[in-house]
Amino acid sequence: MHVLHRIAVEAENAQEAKDLVNEYIEESGNFNWSDWSVVGGRWGEEDTVISYSETPEKFLEAVETARQWRVEQVNSYLAKVDVEHVTSLLKNYNGEELAFNDQDGMQAWRLGKALEIANGDSNPYGYFYDMVDGGAGDEYLKKRIEENPTEQYLVAVDFHF
Repeated sequence: MHVLHRIAVEAENAQEAKDLVNEYIEESGNFNWSDWSVVGGRWGEEDTVISYSETPEKFLEAVETARQWRVEQVNSYLAKVDVEHVTSLLKNYNGEELAFNDQDGMQAWRLGKALEIANGDSNPYGYFYDMVDGGAGDEYLKKRIEENPTEQYLVAVDFHF
């Protein structure tokens, strides 16, 4: 399965942004859920690199889209979870492997995935990663935009998992 992630990076130009992201995804290990990745990939050359200083509306829209996709993914998982039931199973945890049946196991898995996304853990459904400050939140990116808008870039990465 392919998934688009926007990686925020500080660079002097678009080519440097692509190079920095490519090097990072190859060496960091932060995306170990992916079996391969490529800058751009299925999302074409036009939107591979978005510069804040050149197209601020497009840049901010891409960041907000990633945020909304995360919210939708969390809500999709939670719609299939009886949180009280899973919580009761966890409250009765005795140190042994949880004896989940298939339905309980899937609910616990979905709850775990929703929490991973909300916590900013690296996963297929984060859709955004701030390479400079490390994490799925955009609060530090927004501060950098105020301080240094000309060096803020988003690089599209096609991750496969």
